Amino acid sequence: SAGCAGGHDASGGGAGVGGGVGAFAGHRQSTAQLLHLTNLAEVFACLVRHFRGVPSALPLFSQPIGALPIGTWTAALGGFRGSQRQPGGGGNPAAGTDGIGAGGQDASASQSTPIPGLLPVKAILPSSTVEDAFKMMPGCGALPVVDEAGRLVDVYARADVILLAAENTYRRVSLSEFTVAQALQVGRAPTAEQRRAAAEYAAHAAAAAAAVGAQPAGLTPPQRALPTPRAHTCTRGDTLRAVVEALSLPGVRRLVVVDANSHAVEGVVSLSDVAAFLLQT
Repeated sequence: SAGCAGGHDASGGGAGVGGGVGAFAGHRQSTAQLLHLTNLAEVFACLVRHFRGVPSALPLFSQPIGALPIGTWTAALGGFRGSQRQPGGGGNPAAGTDGIGAGGQDASASQSTPIPGLLPVKAILPSSTVEDAFKMMPGCGALPVVDEAGRLVDVYARADVILLAAENTYRRVSLSEFTVAQALQVGRAPTAEQRRAAAEYAAHAAAAAAAVGAQPAGLTPPQRALPTPRAHTCTRGDTLRAVVEALSLPGVRRLVVVDANSHAVEGVVSLSDVAAFLLQT
């Protein structure tokens, strides 16, 4: 604002220019300048690049994620493994910002979750209502969506809630009847503009491939039904390095730990879980 005032006074005389420049200079000297904004994903990407060339870090980063005190797991696998002082630890709203201790379960949570066998990991069924999901979400950023056997189907995250809220969807439906599966389907339905852009891209890719006598790289059917593309996963045997690399990718805020064979949910590891562990190590 000082600079604008100086510019305005310049039309009235030299004194105005001098006063404006002097005020701007003083303001500039007393105010810290913002150089860059970052997030945990960018920090992790930097760590990945750095530790690739640091041999001393290899023992830690080579450890399987299932053997480290990181994340929230089913009670059979140790429950919440992080520090109880970790913000958001364990996703247990009854404990404030702290999490559930190893192997512990909250009685009220066991009554509200449709899959109590996964506690303290909160999970929900596709047939569950969004009203049920809203009751479970305080203290955690996303709920794994699982089938009756606890196998991962999808993830219902805060971003899904915000998207439908922005479109006023919740005002047009009954929260006690609108299911999680319906919410995910509505929230991810492509718009006409997106479908048109996808068709144009596919036509361009086909033309480019034909020009060199190759097949276009289209959207091939998934090799397995689980997990869906939005449900970023890892297994207990994946190394800390692999987990950090996955979490450094844009848009990946958490990994759902699944059994390598059955795809049953075993835990959740988030950006903040790994960051807290690395800062304490």
